Amino acid sequence: MDMQNEPLIFVSYASPDRERVMPFYSALKQRGLNAWIDKERLLGGQNWDFEIRKALNSASLIVMFISHNSITRRGYVQREIKLALHKLEEKLVDDIYIIPVMLDVDARRPDQLEGLQFLDASDPDFVNHLCEAISHQAIEAETATAAWTHEHDLSWTKVAIKEEWSGLPGYQFSSEVVHLVSGKYQNLSDCADIIKGWIKSSLLEQRLSILDQSSEFYNFGMTRELRSHIWDAFASDPVFAGRCVSIKYSVSWYNAGAAHSIFGFHTFNFLLDPCCELGRLERWFSEEETVLSIIQATVKEELLKLRWDDDEEDTPLLMEDDIVNGTSSWSDFSNYSLGEEAIEFFFGAYQVGPYAVGPQSAQVPYSKVAKYMNDTLRSALNITYTDGPEPPWLSEEPSADDATSNDQG
Repeated sequence: MDMQNEPLIFVSYASPDRERVMPFYSALKQRGLNAWIDKERLLGGQNWDFEIRKALNSASLIVMFISHNSITRRGYVQREIKLALHKLEEKLVDDIYIIPVMLDVDARRPDQLEGLQFLDASDPDFVNHLCEAISHQAIEAETATAAWTHEHDLSWTKVAIKEEWSGLPGYQFSSEVVHLVSGKYQNLSDCADIIKGWIKSSLLEQRLSILDQSSEFYNFGMTRELRSHIWDAFASDPVFAGRCVSIKYSVSWYNAGAAHSIFGFHTFNFLLDPCCELGRLERWFSEEETVLSIIQATVKEELLKLRWDDDEEDTPLLMEDDIVNGTSSWSDFSNYSLGEEAIEFFFGAYQVGPYAVGPQSAQVPYSKVAKYMNDTLRSALNITYTDGPEPPWLSEEPSADDATSNDQG
């Protein structure tokens, strides 16, 4: 059996529980299941955050082990568990997707997983129950997705584009083109053309290394990874909201010989009927500066809520000055996704904080900006807006303290 063609099962756990989880992971592999766990799959020098996101994006199911170690007073210790829950929120259909397992039966159960059936790892027949749940939920997920695509007359495929060249330096390139398919909406192939154009342009840029060879800094005694520029981009599943679709690419690039790779995002947003690219977000709002101020204030508030895990003190993950500097203009909000209730913005490495904190995202509810939204986009998103009072930061005079601490445009 070729496990690589089987649905990917992402095994999520807190690092202190590794020794307890590994036997269960091994049991899944022995039964021919395509399980993924960071300890076995991550290679030295890989971008940890990017590879975790990439695996989660490819996963059909997530087996999430819950214990005292995985829960803190502020939430989840492991970023991969947070990412798994975010992936659950992005699911196209309301299937289960996550199989929660209690390593410690008396640990607090996450509120986000309320309503799901938890398995007990201490059950002597646990592995059999887990395999049964995986089989059942894989079928359920496939059936639910098929039902959604039939109802909405929409589906998509991803076509891989890969190329590499060995040199001094060489390059390794990997990406995928999302193709939207529909009998209801016309000209959706144009979306793939736009996406493919961006990917091909990025590929041609990597090929420039062929014209810039240097034996001064590189040699064939080095590993191929160290002497190669590496560009990798994978697409999350499309997010549909009304008659709009958003496609997010997570991008990692590494310049040969650098200390580490850089992680960022690139998004595409389309109106389905007529098929056209939405492009810059500000074009869909009146009073652009006012809307920018609202978005800046909301994003800053959300990002400042983030806290370091495993920290005895309530320490912010990001600093206010870094957030303000990284969100000073509309161009800083160029990577966005249109959801059912909010616009989500994505920030790559270094944009709103140091490299160590990784990429970030924040949501701005439509209720805060619908007043200024173009009627066309509002209708396409099925937003019903009732005019009301302005947000406090627009209707109230700032205090002296606020004037120095808040960046509201």
